[in-house]
Amino acid sequence: MAAMIPRLRRLLRPLIPDRLIARVRPAPSPAGSLNVDVVVAAAEDREQWLEATPDTVRIVDPDAYGPGPDVSIQHPGKVDLHGADIVAVGARPLSTAEAAQLLAPLSDPEVVASVWGAASADGFLTGRLPKVQSDAIAVRRPAWDELGGMPPGDVNLAGLFTRLAQAGHHLAVVPRPGSPAPQLRVDPVRAVGAAVVLAAVPLHDVGGGFRGAQIAMELCRRGFHVTYVAQYTSGHSVDLGLRFIHPRLEEYRLDDFDPVAHVNRLETDLRLALVEIPSSPVWAVAHRLSRSGFRLAYDLIDDWSDDALGGWWYRPEVEDQFIAAADTLMASARLLVRNLQERSGGRPVAYVPNGVNQNMFAGVPTEVPGDIPGGVGPLLSYHGSL
Repeated sequence: MAAMIPRLRRLLRPLIPDRLIARVRPAPSPAGSLNVDVVVAAAEDREQWLEATPDTVRIVDPDAYGPGPDVSIQHPGKVDLHGADIVAVGARPLSTAEAAQLLAPLSDPEVVASVWGAASADGFLTGRLPKVQSDAIAVRRPAWDELGGMPPGDVNLAGLFTRLAQAGHHLAVVPRPGSPAPQLRVDPVRAVGAAVVLAAVPLHDVGGGFRGAQIAMELCRRGFHVTYVAQYTSGHSVDLGLRFIHPRLEEYRLDDFDPVAHVNRLETDLRLALVEIPSSPVWAVAHRLSRSGFRLAYDLIDDWSDDALGGWWYRPEVEDQFIAAADTLMASARLLVRNLQERSGGRPVAYVPNGVNQNMFAGVPTEVPGDIPGGVGPLLSYHGSL
């Protein structure tokens, strides 16, 4: 009887609408922490934000700040950094009162950047970026330099806001009246090539040791612009504060990634889409990228037909679509290579085993951290996932 349960599940699952499954299935992972202050004055507005955001988001009264710094707000296309401790840019002209609202949070030395524009709480509770239509952003110079500044052609400030939020910096969001309009990045992608990694978990999950994360970072090192798209949030119960900052790296949740808008930004013909999870939602994005000049590589990293791995989301007919559409097939173990060869009708499958990040582990030996107890004999450690 127990052996029949997985078979029945696979038989019945395609007959049940996804929207119904979503109503009865718990969220796959808890929401991550967000280091954000939302600056609102009216008591009723504060209550609404408090109800709609997790406890890692602080609601701040603007009267709690002192006078903001005296900084000129510059046009995104003509930014002068000479002698600037704070860089402020505006997608449109701001009145004196609006500029004061933008700059006031920077009177708090803990705030790294301030964002002024229409905003909503959508996204906070699901671990995504908050929905903000950035009219102006002010950033402390060290953070500006760390992020590589503002992406060229970032006329709507969506690129700068994304870089700041994904870097985990302490942000202040000053909402103006009105609902935010969708704000997609428009800055052009200019690089050796463009790669999109379609993975299950975020880049920082398991400390960045996940196979897709390591491939993404190596592609960055080789001159590619990398867009890392994760279907799920992290399964960590605690936000470890791990962030990856690179001017040619973008991160998205799958629900927030618009493949058409991304393709419109590309100014390179070398395009690669690497698939690490063969799910239905990922197939829709991968198929669209494949039709837009991306070479599709399917990387089999696990036997997803095992219920302990594929669980409720795996459907063999969907994985067959990835196998048939892929320009390149690859796998992380010889058993998985044989699996792909059989299912693809004998097509070549590249064996790409997991390895060691030599850039991380081949450097000068470092001191043992002080919080690790001493002892007799060698010290062994493991970093990664099982």
